[in-house]
Order: sequence, then structure tokens, then C-alpha cells
Amino acid sequence: GSTAEHLVREARVPVLLVAAPRDRAPERILVPVDQSDISAHVLRTARSLGVRFGADVTALHVVGSGVMTQVLAAASTLGATPPIPQEPLRIDAQTRAGEWLARLASTGADTELAVDTEVVPGQPTHEIVAFAERSQADLIVIGRIGTGGLRRAVLGSVLDAVLRQAPCPVLV
Repeated sequence: GSTAEHLVREARVPVLLVAAPRDRAPERILVPVDQSDISAHVLRTARSLGVRFGADVTALHVVGSGVMTQVLAAASTLGATPPIPQEPLRIDAQTRAGEWLARLASTGADTELAVDTEVVPGQPTHEIVAFAERSQADLIVIGRIGTGGLRRAVLGSVLDAVLRQAPCPVLV
């Protein structure tokens, strides 16, 4: 990978990657989160930055195709013989993700800054970058999960791709 990707993987402190310098404080902060333990910490960090800079903060969770595959597999083990309609399962997965994200966003909400939440279906990297572009995010604050083995290959690849494709600075 690139020097920046290597730095992000090895750093023991947050790293800010800026492709093009900005002459103003961030006004819109995007926080992509998954259901890993680090998500609450990442959201707290983003909320602190939002308070400091007077920025809006949006927590984004992408319900990926992997989640849908797990839901369908679980449903098939229940002995359902006819094909299971995917749309109700997708809606249920998104609803549950939305409830989880709302709980996460309200945790530690003792500041005056409310965090907006969005849940979208799709491929995480594509949806994170597309949402950052649509919302004109000035900063993406994203967590880094362990760097070894399969976990890094699957989850780290989203981070690496976001670092390469982000339309704004990224704090990891």
C-alpha cells in the first residue's frame, strides 16, 4: 500500500490525511460506523470536533450485502421452503441498523450537539464516498480496526479504499 496507508495502519495516535489543504474549519463531519467496539469512540471524537468547530455531525452505517447474505442464510435454516422475499428482510435489517445507530448516536449525548444518523444499503466504500460527496462533507472521521489477517483484509480494505477515494480530509 501507499505510505499514507502504512502510516494509518501503524500509528498509535489519530492520523489526519489531507489531500488538498482547506482554509476553513469543517462544517460537515461524516462518521462512517460499523458495529465494532471502536465505533462509539470514533463517534465521541467526531462529536467533540463538531462542538469545537460548530460543525454538523452525521453518523452513517452501511448495511452491506454481507449482512443480507447472513440474514437470508439464517432464514433458510428455519426451514422456509418457498423462496423468502428479500425486500422485507432488507427493510428489517435496515430498521434494526437504524435503531442500533440511534442508540449509538445518543450515547454520551451530554453535549449540545445532536448527531444525525443515516442508514443506507450497499457496498460500504462506495456508499461512504458517495454520501460524503452528496452531503459535501468537509471531514470524514473513521475508525481503524485491527490490522492483522482476515480482519484487516476484509474490514481494512474499506478504510484503505476510503482513504484513496475520499473527497475531503480523513481522520483515522
